[in-house]
Amino acid sequence: MRAITVRSATISIISIFLIILFVHFSSQPSELKSSLKPQFDHEDINAKQSLDEKFMSFFPHGDFATQHEAVRNALRIALETNRTLILPQVRLGKTWDWQPFAILSKYYESQDKQVLKTSCRLNQRNWMTKYQPCQQLNQWIELPWSTFFNLDVLRNEFSIRIIERTTDHNWGTRDTLTPFLKPEQVIVLDPTSFASNGSDWETKIKINRNQKPESSQEEKDSLKLTTGLKNVIRSQDLMQINQRYIQFGSLVYGLRFLTNASRHQSALQRALRSNVFVSPNQFHAVNQVSQTIVNALGGAGTYNCIHMTIGDLANTELLNQISMKRENAAIEGIKFVDDTKLSDDDGQPYNATQLLNQLNPNAQFDLMTALVRELNGDMPINQAVSVALPLKHSLLRDLLSKPYIKNRQSLLDACIDYRKAVDTRYPIYYLSNDVYKDIHQHSELFGPLIKAFPCMFTKNDMYLWGPVDSEWAERIHGLNDLEVDYDDLLSIVVEILVASKGYSFFEVPTTKLTRLLSWN
Repeated sequence: MRAITVRSATISIISIFLIILFVHFSSQPSELKSSLKPQFDHEDINAKQSLDEKFMSFFPHGDFATQHEAVRNALRIALETNRTLILPQVRLGKTWDWQPFAILSKYYESQDKQVLKTSCRLNQRNWMTKYQPCQQLNQWIELPWSTFFNLDVLRNEFSIRIIERTTDHNWGTRDTLTPFLKPEQVIVLDPTSFASNGSDWETKIKINRNQKPESSQEEKDSLKLTTGLKNVIRSQDLMQINQRYIQFGSLVYGLRFLTNASRHQSALQRALRSNVFVSPNQFHAVNQVSQTIVNALGGAGTYNCIHMTIGDLANTELLNQISMKRENAAIEGIKFVDDTKLSDDDGQPYNATQLLNQLNPNAQFDLMTALVRELNGDMPINQAVSVALPLKHSLLRDLLSKPYIKNRQSLLDACIDYRKAVDTRYPIYYLSNDVYKDIHQHSELFGPLIKAFPCMFTKNDMYLWGPVDSEWAERIHGLNDLEVDYDDLLSIVVEILVASKGYSFFEVPTTKLTRLLSWN
């Protein structure tokens, strides 16, 4: 009886203690919430409008790796200047290259999908559809960077204040995240567009969203640029800017923005090269499908990855052909005539398929043959020697001796078995490209590659065999636009995660993706 009484008293004391704790924390909701959210949100900013908090933002452009590079530079500048970074979302799919500030700003402003969908449905072409064509509307999506990366590490370890913009595409004097700022508190800065390393035209001219503003001479001059200027902004220049909001244009070109080699900057750079904002592994659904592919290829470190941008390769090959034809015409003393087209009548560049179709099958075959030679020269020497030697007696040799392999899954099993049991140096490849899903249906292009490296597999193989459900992306909660191919748009992130666990990574032509993978 006594034991029961003591136990009951103990339970009563614990219950009372828990109630006190509950009341205590319920009375301080802001403190509880602060541990579960970024340092600043919309309410925080408005509450601090009387303080001297300073901000910065920029306009994204380019592919995933290029946008990633811009964010890295933004983090470096935010740390240097002690400014809150208003971070645009990452755009996946159809993007654009560098443009002068005034044009880049229009590309950014026009990304309101709901408005675009209404305009396109009613066939109402306007300034927004000029920058975001209706036929491309389902070829891109925007997602917060925190979907893929853990930003809290940057906030907690380096005290970099980050606000993710998710509601609109306003900026500068119209930024809905900083409505308390006056026009004179905002400055535009883009050393790639303006000869003076910046311009204040945006702060002095009231901009009409539906009409291009009257521009200063500097802005007019910038519109003539086809590539960015190479001006440099030093750390002291950034530190001397008194305006509370800096609207940058492109931040891709890191060497245009110099920062000090301080202890904090050095620590940030080391972290960005090792474990912070490196691997896009926060999206569970993407992690799951990438790990399934890794397992199907034999596990981490068993395979190599190749990324081929066929469109760029075809464009380079066509330019070479045009140059050769021009030289031959000059030598023969005849008029140079060529019907090769790299863009349409409006000056829009042709896509990869349109470019590739202008190369006949022999030219495509020769192009891939040259790439195979390049791959042989750049791949790890032990694997190059292994693939050059005759296959030893094995299931793989038996399969490859047949004129046609009906079951390619059995080929992958044989490749993995050969690498693990016969020759640990023998290469298995996971290939991605921007044109064809099934490379085995296009021997005119991929024939030399498959012959040189028979253990060559693609995402399409994984979908056909069933390790990966081809409809995996359609079931992701929150991605509910039925007209968008999320699998295709998220494929670059899947590829990065798969490549990060491979033995090596090879890209042609080389882009910032190679550098991103080297950090992974």
